[in-house]
Amino acid sequence: MNRLFSLTILLIGLILPSSLAAEPSDIAAASRSVVRVVLIQRDYYGDRLVGHGSGFAVAPNLIITNAHVINPMGSNTQIVAGVVPSQGKGGSWAQVIAVDNRADLALLKVT
Repeated sequence: MNRLFSLTILLIGLILPSSLAAEPSDIAAASRSVVRVVLIQRDYYGDRLVGHGSGFAVAPNLIITNAHVINPMGSNTQIVAGVVPSQGKGGSWAQVIAVDNRADLALLKVT
């Protein structure tokens, strides 16, 4: 199966015109939209990481991630979500706006 997949990818690469190739600036812009979504438990013991995953920006303050990434939050008010930019510096807290467990998607709003 992997061999067939690899061959298919190779053929697609040969068939697609070079005008459809991604420009380096396109790749750089796309990579900046990828973020790390972190779950932090905040209690009297301090702050500690309880989970993480990836996400991507769909607007300046909206992030899409997988529902399974934020599911550990459940109804536990001590676990909060945060978003760390691709550069790895800084970060912001985020609020869960919507979750679709069937599609395994979640929408976060950076606060």
